[in-house]
Amino acid sequence: MGHVPKPCYDTAVANSYCDPHDIDVWDVTYIDNIRLNFWKRCKVSKLFCQCISSPTTIEILATDFGKVPVKARQWIDTVSSYPGPKAAQPGTAEITLTSFRRLRRKVTLSVWFHEVAHSLDCWTTPRPAKLPETFCYRDALTTLMHGG
Repeated sequence: MGHVPKPCYDTAVANSYCDPHDIDVWDVTYIDNIRLNFWKRCKVSKLFCQCISSPTTIEILATDFGKVPVKARQWIDTVSSYPGPKAAQPGTAEITLTSFRRLRRKVTLSVWFHEVAHSLDCWTTPRPAKLPETFCYRDALTTLMHGG
């Protein structure tokens, strides 16, 4: 029996998504991430946690998440998939997906980008500010809106 990483365990238990004994854990490495991080010596693999009753396969999760550009993927450490309410939500550096396949809904690239954007918004700026509340963001948005 293996070890369930804390982010997966906490999400599964806190939301009653899955018994921790029923979670499969995968360490997925993307070749483009290896190239980007070769000289930085950063962790290049991503952690995938999947409840055995999850409607989405690890192959689909890993392939679809791999379509997100590496510069955006670098901010996410963990992707989890559980049966449960029809939703996706970001954690700190975790994205949790629930019941997309059972509902015949595909986790589209726009869903991945949406959740990655939440993680960037909530966890890459000094607290308590969120990215859209920062001066740099507002200034850039104003410039774009006025054709600058």
